[in-house]
Amino acid sequence: AEAERRGAAVLAGVTACRDAHAKLRLVVFALEALGGDDDDCGPVTADVLLPRTVACVAEARVPHLHAELAYVEAFARDDFLGVEGYALTTFRCALDVALCDEAPRPVRMTSLRRIESDGG
Repeated sequence: AEAERRGAAVLAGVTACRDAHAKLRLVVFALEALGGDDDDCGPVTADVLLPRTVACVAEARVPHLHAELAYVEAFARDDFLGVEGYALTTFRCALDVALCDEAPRPVRMTSLRRIESDGG
């Protein structure tokens, strides 16, 4: 819970950043704040980091976070490799999960076969 609060405090500053590079650096710093070991849960893997990032996004309550992240993606760089790309992708995924009304449903093979037979 402490890691999520640290990350949310950092992420909340994204609206104050005036250029895409500053926003991207802040997103990286927020993800780094979430990576700190908390509650002796062991190493921080993607399985731990994504739920923390979802909680961070929910707690930060950044207005128009989708637009902030889209701005970064459009104007920061053409290639998002390494830690910057990982941070941006993780926050975009977390935002999608946080905004989702219900848990994703598994796709059934019968549904896929029906789509294939319909030519879709």
